[in-house]
Amino acid sequence: AQLDRLQEEERRSIAREIHDELGQRLTAIRLDLLLLRAALPSTVASDVDPQVAGMLALIDETIATVRRVATALRPALLDDFGLHAAIEHELTQLRTRTGIDYTFTVTPTEYRVEPGRATALYRIVLEVLTNVARHAQATHLDVRFHAQNGWIYVDVQDNGRGITRAEIEDGASVGLAGVRERAIALGGEVVITGKPGAGTHVAVRVPEAAP
Repeated sequence: AQLDRLQEEERRSIAREIHDELGQRLTAIRLDLLLLRAALPSTVASDVDPQVAGMLALIDETIATVRRVATALRPALLDDFGLHAAIEHELTQLRTRTGIDYTFTVTPTEYRVEPGRATALYRIVLEVLTNVARHAQATHLDVRFHAQNGWIYVDVQDNGRGITRAEIEDGASVGLAGVRERAIALGGEVVITGKPGAGTHVAVRVPEAAP
């Protein structure tokens, strides 16, 4: 748990440096290039327009890469708007990349998760979504979050092929091991079940506060 906290702090720091330093410098270069093109005589500008257009496209691609890397390290949504917004964003990204549709329900709607638990739950859900994209052959996801009687519950149900008992018990599955370890570190548990042709259900339960 301590290593996870240290890693998240390092990710947050690196993501901020990448976003603020590289992102701002690239944006400044782009603006300078546009100003330089505008200041050129029309006869010269017409000659260099193809090269300038290529440079602008390259800068835009690099800015997009910087944002993507920074988000992968530590999504700003998680810090700025909380766990629910970050999960919704990941579900939207999953649908864009794979076509897997989803429903996402939160009860109670205004519930705020403590930052340390929010980070761990976000990483758990992200790993589950990655497994769904890679292995489930699903077309729909049902993600439910609710808090009740001192516990936080996150359920992810897909309509894919269904995970097998051998896959659940496979000690070589680093992803599933990571999901379990993060939940256990919070004093919680993860139960994974699957039925052939009826999908996979991942049920996560962690206490609202440290045990």
